Amino acid sequence: MMNNKDLLKDVESFGKMTQRKLKQVFKIRDRSIEKQICSWCEGNAHNFKDKLSEEEYLIGGLCQQCQDQVFIEEEENKNLHVRNGGLLQ
Repeated sequence: MMNNKDLLKDVESFGKMTQRKLKQVFKIRDRSIEKQICSWCEGNAHNFKDKLSEEEYLIGGLCQQCQDQVFIEEEENKNLHVRNGGLLQ
């Protein structure tokens, strides 16, 4: 059986690992923005449909096409959730 001290060590270890992974993600994003490419598909990230999409690129590094895919899927999932009476199926 795990005691509190062991559990705390596991949580600290997980936190350190998570921080390292996040630093890697941000490094990839920053390099992509510097090169004006998408951090997911590595395609061109020059043309955006509006100012909000440009700002989103600076947050996540996603080109317009990848943003559209991510946010459309997210919106579809929300709509499905609402159509099902708020219950996840």
